[in-house]
Amino acid sequence: MKIRFYLDENVQISIAEQLIRRGIDVVTVRDLGVLGDEDVNHLARATRLERVLCTHDADYIELASTGIEHFGIVIGKQHNTPLVLGLVSWSWYMVFTKRMRCET
Repeated sequence: MKIRFYLDENVQISIAEQLIRRGIDVVTVRDLGVLGDEDVNHLARATRLERVLCTHDADYIELASTGIEHFGIVIGKQHNTPLVLGLVSWSWYMVFTKRMRCET
C-alpha cells in the first residue's frame, strides 16, 4: 500500500501541485470542498479515506494524544524560505498509528 496524503487548508496549494506532478497521491480540502471544517472532521475524513493528514497546525498533536483513531498525521513547520521542492522545505514531525504501514 502506498502512502496517500490529505492536505488541510494550512498547506500551500503549491505543495499539493508539486507532489501531484511527482506522482504522489494527494487530495486537498479545496478538492473536497470542505475548507474551514473543524480539525476533528478533517482528521476523521482523512482516516475514512485512508490518508495521512498533512498540516502546519500543531493542534493535531493534541487530537492525536487523546487516542482518536487516525491513519497518520504529518505536521510541518512553515519556513519563510521559497518553496523549492514541495515537502523538502518543511521540517517534519510524524505521528503514526499501528495501522500505518510504509511500503517502497
